[in-house]
Amino acid sequence: MGKTIACTLIVLLLAACIQINLDRRELITFNRGLNSAFPDPTPLRNLFYATQNNKEYLLGGSAVEGDMMVLSTDELGDLQSTFSILSAGIAQSIIPLQEEQFWLVAGYDARNPLLVWLNAQGEAERIDSSLFADFEEQVGAVKYVRFHDIVQAPDSSLFVCGSLRQSLGGDWVLLSHLDPAGNLLWQQRYEYRAAAYDLMLYDENTILMAGLVNNGQVILYNVDSNGKFKWREALPNAYSTRAPNISLTKEGEIAIAATRMVQGQEDIVCFIYDAASGDVLDSREIGSPFLNEKGQFVTTTRDSALIVVGGVDGGTDAERYAAFKYRAPSLSTEWERYYQGSEKANTAVFSCRQVSSDKGFIIAGIESSENGESQFRLIKTDEEGAVE
Repeated sequence: MGKTIACTLIVLLLAACIQINLDRRELITFNRGLNSAFPDPTPLRNLFYATQNNKEYLLGGSAVEGDMMVLSTDELGDLQSTFSILSAGIAQSIIPLQEEQFWLVAGYDARNPLLVWLNAQGEAERIDSSLFADFEEQVGAVKYVRFHDIVQAPDSSLFVCGSLRQSLGGDWVLLSHLDPAGNLLWQQRYEYRAAAYDLMLYDENTILMAGLVNNGQVILYNVDSNGKFKWREALPNAYSTRAPNISLTKEGEIAIAATRMVQGQEDIVCFIYDAASGDVLDSREIGSPFLNEKGQFVTTTRDSALIVVGGVDGGTDAERYAAFKYRAPSLSTEWERYYQGSEKANTAVFSCRQVSSDKGFIIAGIESSENGESQFRLIKTDEEGAVE
């Protein structure tokens, strides 16, 4: 009897220790500068959690001095490795593939779009198949084609949005569909003097894209899985100098953030759109002094709230990061948080994701100091946006 009680106590003690460790894990927060001064880097485009050997890494694409790079950190935000996967190129998007241990990086070099397979050891293999169709009979000589964002469909095929630049003209919005090996299935061009930067599969027959026209106005596209055009909407009086992004609410509505001039001040405005019709359901100005060139990002939580992040002008102080939580569809504010970056550094936010293992958030940004040096910053918050 005594042995049974002792064994029971040991089991309960072990369970309590495991629970304490889980609780500690859920409380992991940080505000990290990745202490590598890169000259003129292209910022992180996408950020995600990927699990390898039961350890979590954050990965994001960047370009440093012309190199196509991927960074990884441990779960505490400390830099673990930097992979240089091509000697020339700009990484715009990186996704985990359905086959574990591999990632796919999309981007471009001086003329051509790029797709690169990357394994967990940083070993890269460039897809050498032709990645864009012959449009010269339709639009004249092509100067370059760029890939900006990529998603994998349930059938393992790939959709990529981007732009096509004429030699003697402007850009065309471009959507490409590739098989799992990277072979081009079809390619569609849409609006002239515009480019698409963010891509999302709404359902098996609906693709959403967000982009910019030449004057900076933000646009939304809805096309079917064969590239057939459904609708296009321009956000009213909303502009951006950064690539816009799309997120979805739990009810299936589109959330997107842009910049609007409000009383002589550039503020973030968050829009809610009906995905079927493209109608604006609601919009809300965010009253803090965001600056247009600082970038903004919106993501949707699992409980259908919206997290909008951006760079805030600190006036005479160092610029800061900020995050706001809203509840759709009323867009009522639940909390707002500000995070200090490096002293006297220009701050820009480029990604925000909810962490799969808990309810916190990862914010990715880049900071440029007065002497021209730059570094990446990762901020991990709890579910209320707080950092210890």
